[in-house]
Amino acid sequence: GDKNSLRCLPFFYVLGHWQSGGQDIIGRLVQHQDVLGTRHFHFWNELRPPREYWQGYQFATDAIQENENTKDLIFGDDSPGTFANSWSESTRLHLSFAQDVKECWMNCQEKPNDIPYGKTQTERRRCIDGDLEDQNKEPIGCGQQAMKNDPPSELGGHGMSVPHLMRHVYDFRDDNTIGSESTASKLRFILLLREPAERLHDAFWHYDHYQKHFGANEDGFDKFAREMTDHFKLCESEHNTKGCARRFETYHPKFEAVFFHADQLIKNMYSVWIERWFEVFDKEQFLFLRSEDVYGLPNPISATPLDYESNEKKKKLGMVEALGKIAKHLSIGEISSAMMEKMVEMPETDDARVLKKGKFSPMRKATREMLNEFYEPFLLELVEKIGDDAFMWNDYRFTRR
Repeated sequence: GDKNSLRCLPFFYVLGHWQSGGQDIIGRLVQHQDVLGTRHFHFWNELRPPREYWQGYQFATDAIQENENTKDLIFGDDSPGTFANSWSESTRLHLSFAQDVKECWMNCQEKPNDIPYGKTQTERRRCIDGDLEDQNKEPIGCGQQAMKNDPPSELGGHGMSVPHLMRHVYDFRDDNTIGSESTASKLRFILLLREPAERLHDAFWHYDHYQKHFGANEDGFDKFAREMTDHFKLCESEHNTKGCARRFETYHPKFEAVFFHADQLIKNMYSVWIERWFEVFDKEQFLFLRSEDVYGLPNPISATPLDYESNEKKKKLGMVEALGKIAKHLSIGEISSAMMEKMVEMPETDDARVLKKGKFSPMRKATREMLNEFYEPFLLELVEKIGDDAFMWNDYRFTRR
């Protein structure tokens, strides 16, 4: 294309989270005359060509070019997969690993598919997975071969993440930068986060494949939650917490075989992910909101299905407060009463309705207690990093007194 043509990148990102209302919020924000977006490309965390990204946002570029005062317009991205950079959400940074696994897998297809006498694996599976009894015994398997060229950070790997990549791309200076600052320092991030156990619960009821695999009832959710936490704890016992969060399925075939690689459990380890973001962006560039406050959600332990539908007043108050904070964070000025009413009165999107997925099937007390204990260390670390005790979610993790 023309190297002199204008190509715009977002000024702000609603980083997520999944099942937390981020896409609903940005749908309300774009009602504002000065806000443009969004297409939720998941460009940063998925392997997509740069041309697809800036061409997809051509509508924003065109609007900015046509506007007489371009300083009035901002636009954002609401890809919820951008925040939690687990292995599956970081493929762009591990191309060699994927290529090595692919080549190894293709070569293994030439091996016989019979189980040799005295063995438990076919020659083909042994070639792919390695010796499950001894991962250091030849053949070591496709994953271990790929790990040699792309090791985890604790073994000398590069430790790069999506925030590092984003920082690098935005790390340029324009006519409006001052001193040594770069455009990266002007970026703004918005994070809607939910109490982890409840987000996990709604994710289970949102994605059919979990229900089909574990059972579409609370027995199924309990089995799902315990299987995921047990496998993650096993990984922790062999490696370390942050490594398991970031590369769970790469450590061993037994972890790669876990249903969807425990991804929904891992996405809720907020402190692990925010640590990476804070390595390259200042804390002041982030606005943290609790979905429960924004959408006026009741305490899930004591709530009835009716409580989720009779919370309109509380939801409106929460939405007005949240939109006011976002406007200040994005420096778009005070939102007029008419515009605020328009934003608040918008019908709920599917993204907001997901927050109520589990309301007809309350989580078991024992399951919740187990998840509370599992996530406690991550929440304590999150609160320490962002400086806000509300993100312990004690008013939603326990019965209100």
